[in-house]
Amino acid sequence: MTQPTTGTATPMVGMGTVGTGTVGTGERTRYFPGQLVGADDLTQDQAYAAERRRRHNRLLHGWGVVAGAGVTIGTDPGTLVVSTGFVLGPDGEEIWIGDDVVVDLCHVDAAGNLLMRPAAAGSSELSWTTSVAVQRSPGETVHLGVRYAEHRTRPVRVPGSMCGCDQGGCDQGGCEFSRVADAYAFAGLSSLPDGYAPMAPPDTLDLFGGGPAVTPLPAPLRDAWVVLADVVMAGATQVDSLDLYARRRHVAAYGFYYFLNSPQLSSVSIPATVAAGSPVPVTLTFDAPLQQMSYFGVSVEPAVLQLPSPGPSAPAGARSATFQLGSAGITAQTQVTVIVSLGSSTQSAQTTVTA
Repeated sequence: MTQPTTGTATPMVGMGTVGTGTVGTGERTRYFPGQLVGADDLTQDQAYAAERRRRHNRLLHGWGVVAGAGVTIGTDPGTLVVSTGFVLGPDGEEIWIGDDVVVDLCHVDAAGNLLMRPAAAGSSELSWTTSVAVQRSPGETVHLGVRYAEHRTRPVRVPGSMCGCDQGGCDQGGCEFSRVADAYAFAGLSSLPDGYAPMAPPDTLDLFGGGPAVTPLPAPLRDAWVVLADVVMAGATQVDSLDLYARRRHVAAYGFYYFLNSPQLSSVSIPATVAAGSPVPVTLTFDAPLQQMSYFGVSVEPAVLQLPSPGPSAPAGARSATFQLGSAGITAQTQVTVIVSLGSSTQSAQTTVTA
């Protein structure tokens, strides 16, 4: 079913192997005067901070697509284009796709990851490193998954160690990679990863209550893949259709939402006394121009004055407003409190209606 193929060596964007590390993550290094600090001590602090971040993401934010990472059918046979985006993995890892990339559904590398190239390269023919061709079948559904990965970069010489690689200078000593870069990898999955079956979104009514007294920790997931799209193949190297709804899990992110504080009600003023049967003018002032047409809540204690219908309002840009209450039918001297609210602000004033 597979045939090994070769091509021109091309830098692989975002490919790599997930690093496991050899240090524990439940403790951080305690430094003290005279301490001999080694690589494990410094790596321990990185591992500690990374694990706390992953736990925070996993338990507070969840996992899935945060933004972007759209998928479209590419112009080359058997390819898709994945747009820049941000994804949280089930393991809490942050997956940042910094540029649009072309993903080949029909070729994988030695680790089984789909091959890719930058979409900005503009090549009409895919040019890959050594790869293995994957034979797709008409009607086959492929789940396009993405996961966090790492790759090592920036080799430097290390005297006294022979690594046997062809990085410059290694014939006079060894080399070690001095950096670890965040990356990502794609896969064409034939079966759904852990966590996708069944897909039953939780009831949002339970977000602020309604659950058990003690919230259970979610069960750990075996797979780190996040499905971006379900792809139906029309042939061995031909994409028929994409489904961006059935399996595309989204994170409820607040980063795109904000609010502006509305102008507040500064004061309410009415005449000290009003003759029965005469209208009662009420004047409102605001601490800033209204941002939009606004309606006021009005109540009267005791309820002897007639409220306007429809309720009073003021146009956008107004810094004050006036409306009237009716006082017909009052037969005795009555002290009345008028209460007006605008958003979260409330002001009141008193008047005496004389019979």
